[in-house]
Amino acid sequence: MFEKQPVLEEIIRLTGPEAVKRANEILGECAETEDIVQEAFIKVYKRLLRDECIRHPRTYFFRVLKNLYADYRRQSRITAPDSVLTPRSDPAPSPRERMIEAEEEGYLRHCVDRLPLNQGKALILYHFERKTYREIAREIGKTEKAVECLLAKARKRLRKILEKERVLAEVWRLLDKVL
Repeated sequence: MFEKQPVLEEIIRLTGPEAVKRANEILGECAETEDIVQEAFIKVYKRLLRDECIRHPRTYFFRVLKNLYADYRRQSRITAPDSVLTPRSDPAPSPRERMIEAEEEGYLRHCVDRLPLNQGKALILYHFERKTYREIAREIGKTEKAVECLLAKARKRLRKILEKERVLAEVWRLLDKVL
C-alpha cells in the first residue's frame, strides 16, 4: 500500500489543477465540481488498492472524470429538469397569477407549435406532461439519445423564436408610440 501512495500523489499533482479547470468549464463553477473531481481521485485510488495496473493514469483519470460528469448530468436531469418551460408549482397561486401563468403557457404553446413536429411534441411531452426520455422515445418511436437531441434542438430553435417575437413586440410598441 505504501508504494501506491506516491503513485496517487503523482496523479493528483499532474492532473489536479487541470481536472478542476476542465470540470469548471464543463459544469460551471459550482459546489459539485470539486466533489466530482474528488470522487474521480477516490475511484483511481480504489483501483490502485485492488492492485490493478493503470497503464495510462492520466488518461484513465480523465475517463473516470468524464463518466462521473455524465452520471451527474443524468441525475440532475431527473431531479431538476430544465426550468425554462417548467410550469410553476406554487401550492396556492392567486387568480391573477393563474391568469398570467395560463397566458404564458398559451404563448409558449403557440411558439412551440411553430417548431418542427417531433421537436414540438418532444418538448410538450417533457416540459408540460413531465414524461421521461424513455417514455417520450417510446411514444414517438425514437431512441432516448434521439429524444435528447430533439429537445436540445427544440430549445435552441424556441429560444430564437422567442427572441424574434420579443423584437417584433418591441417594434410594435415603438410604432404605437409614433403613430
